Amino acid sequence: MCLDLAPSCQHKAKRRKRLDVSKLRVDSCHINFCQTLSNRLSTLDNQAAINVEETWSKIRDITYNTAAEVLGFTTSKHKDWFDDQDVEAQALLNTMHTSHLAWVNDKSSTAKSAYTRARNTAQTCLREMKNRWWQSKAEELQSAADRHDMKTFYHGLKAVHGPLRAGSTPVLAIDGTLLTDKAEILRCWVDHFQLVLNQPAAFDDSVLGDIAQWPTASDLDDTPSPGAGKDTETVIFWLQLIDRHTREFAMISLLSSITNSLK
Repeated sequence: MCLDLAPSCQHKAKRRKRLDVSKLRVDSCHINFCQTLSNRLSTLDNQAAINVEETWSKIRDITYNTAAEVLGFTTSKHKDWFDDQDVEAQALLNTMHTSHLAWVNDKSSTAKSAYTRARNTAQTCLREMKNRWWQSKAEELQSAADRHDMKTFYHGLKAVHGPLRAGSTPVLAIDGTLLTDKAEILRCWVDHFQLVLNQPAAFDDSVLGDIAQWPTASDLDDTPSPGAGKDTETVIFWLQLIDRHTREFAMISLLSSITNSLK
């Protein structure tokens, strides 16, 4: 006799989307949500209050559905300078594209001039918009740093640069096998550096004999002449003079700074 056993059913909890609760900071949106939720909760059947589980399920579903309709869901995306000024930027791009199509259909100097003006205007305005956005973000982050508000500071950095993805680069052995054990990875790096840094020296000493030899400068052993001694004394004199003037200037600067601090 053969028995077929059905696989066990694993009920996974349904994952709900995250609600955009940040909209509740706006007074009009907060009042609209409260009124809509109160109206829907008032329609619950009073007889359902006998069953606690059923009542809680209805309250949970009504609250979530109301929030989803009024607040909506969060969208996690990388913020950029054109996100906050999408309408204005799109209008400039549409004007440039329209003038470009007109120039393609009509190869006249007038159409080309109009396209050139539209392109220059779009480029100038987009650059100004980008600079304003980055300046605003920089001032916002600097203000948070001055207030020691690290939560807002790191939240702003994460919104601009995006979340960091933690991960590691796979390490392969010499034969191409993927290494997962930490000890094997360290041993692989040891073998790698020993192979790279401990290369055998293949140098032929006979090459040294082919290098041209310069004659020995024996004149460096001679006693300096009297004229050379005078030049040496002149150099020492000027070096001492420069050193004295430098110290005097440093002393004057120090006294000036002390005087200004006492005023």
